[in-house]
Amino acid sequence: MNPTEPVFVRRVTRDNTYDLRADRFSVLLSGEDTGGRLAVLDLCARRSFELPVHVHRHEDELIAVMEGRLGVHVGDRYAEAAPGQVLLLPRGVPHALHVLSDTARLCVTYSPAGFEHFLREVARPAVGFWPDAPGPPDVPRLVAVGERYGLQFFPGTTTLEDV
Repeated sequence: MNPTEPVFVRRVTRDNTYDLRADRFSVLLSGEDTGGRLAVLDLCARRSFELPVHVHRHEDELIAVMEGRLGVHVGDRYAEAAPGQVLLLPRGVPHALHVLSDTARLCVTYSPAGFEHFLREVARPAVGFWPDAPGPPDVPRLVAVGERYGLQFFPGTTTLEDV
């Protein structure tokens, strides 16, 4: 980083926070802040957080577990992570995430940036203390919007054996 570039100190605010089903994420740094190099999100998720198997075509995903426990299938491997542990999900490799505790707080970095735009598009601005109870995901919408951002979902799958 060039020493003359600005230093960003960001925190969770109502203006940078969104609800997606029963989960909440805040965009702490976006591609606009980092020249497209990376995006950093604060994610608060419930046990119901379970994405179908999916593949990021454009970005690597780095997840630092701050609170709770997370299970992840990556390629042909399964791992569980607890606070203080980090998971690397490389681009092009199918993966699925599962919150194993009642709630989890994650710091997620995408490199390069861009995936934060997908999340903003499929989410809604945050209201209230915590999002409503989870409803079923709008899988057709996730698939359609995801395609525009280089994200491929495998609907109806939560483990790689299902793909």
